[in-house]
Amino acid sequence: MFFSKLPLAFMWATPLVDTLPLIPVLFLLLAFLWQAMKGFP
Repeated sequence: MFFSKLPLAFMWATPLVDTLPLIPVLFLLLAFLWQAMKGFP
């Protein structure tokens, strides 16, 4: 990941930055599961 060259001041944010790209995927999965529970039209 290109964020690995962050300065030491931002080292605490590395786990956060690593998980940020996964958030849209989780939202997509959540929406799909919600539609599946509601029942597809």
